[in-house]
Amino acid sequence: MEDWVLILAAFLFSAMSTWSLIILYRLWEIKAMLEAEGK
Repeated sequence: MEDWVLILAAFLFSAMSTWSLIILYRLWEIKAMLEAEGK
């Protein structure tokens, strides 16, 4: 396997995990906001 393929795969993997963390954080914030409004 070529080196650039591994580099690209590693870059995509780290980008995906970063984005999923950001999305989870945003969802958590929205959930907290909705719960605060519901009270």
